[in-house]
Amino acid sequence: MPRYIIINADDFGLSCSINRGIMEPHRLGTVSSASLMVNTPGFLEAVSLAKATPSLGVGLHFNLTYGTSATNPLLVPSLVRDGGSVHGNHAKWTFRDIARELYTQYGRMLKHGLRPTHVDSHHHIHLDNPVVYSLVKKLVQYEELPLRLSSSRPDPELPWVTDELFMYTYDS
Repeated sequence: MPRYIIINADDFGLSCSINRGIMEPHRLGTVSSASLMVNTPGFLEAVSLAKATPSLGVGLHFNLTYGTSATNPLLVPSLVRDGGSVHGNHAKWTFRDIARELYTQYGRMLKHGLRPTHVDSHHHIHLDNPVVYSLVKKLVQYEELPLRLSSSRPDPELPWVTDELFMYTYDS
């Protein structure tokens, strides 16, 4: 069976500068995939870049911890502060609001003409929160999409996962 290495850049759509920082290594042949945030300021530019660059695989980077909700904030009250920004407090999230936001984010990607090549999440919330995991798992099973999982946490019900996952995060 053939094996592949995929170098994926998260946070596509977070800002125009991050979009440029993803596109440059893709053009140089290093980054082969990106994970798109649909509720952040650089989203529309990232969509344009993705459509102009079919060689870049683009997945959904499900986001409950940064920016504003993709759903009307009145419909996901457990996820947001006043003003609509997400607060990231897992203890306050409800199943209904997480589900609504997940499907809104997925739908927004489809509405803008991109079908995700895979699904993962910002700050790995799908690995840290069992409710988020159950909803993301249901989506990827139904849509037959790969899900980013750590090899230390296999899920035999998901046939499309990585053999190994190396995560490097750079901040300040």
